[in-house]
Amino acid sequence: MPNLAISAQTNNGKTRLMKHFLSLHQASETSSVVLDALSKIEIRILALDEVNFTEVGTAAKQKRFLNALRYLANELRISIVCLGTEEMMRVIRSVSSVENRFPPTILARRADRANRS
Repeated sequence: MPNLAISAQTNNGKTRLMKHFLSLHQASETSSVVLDALSKIEIRILALDEVNFTEVGTAAKQKRFLNALRYLANELRISIVCLGTEEMMRVIRSVSSVENRFPPTILARRADRANRS
């Protein structure tokens, strides 16, 4: 698939452009499309980075996201690895049926590079 980076100064119409595109190309919420695609490629691990940004969503959206992860793991019988900050862990802890599926592993803080000299 071709990629595209749209760059412009603030308040220059990027969001309006995206909203217009989305209005012309409505996404369908058919979960079977995702399941079919992932099962066809025989995915074993799904790694998601920056999951801490899910904290900016409403509690309902966070719960929907977490339940989708649990559903994908169960249906596809795959491992899901979430990477993020403590904010991610707060979101994960908000749903007990998800929290017990994602035991936290805390990485030790790296020493400051300037102190190594």
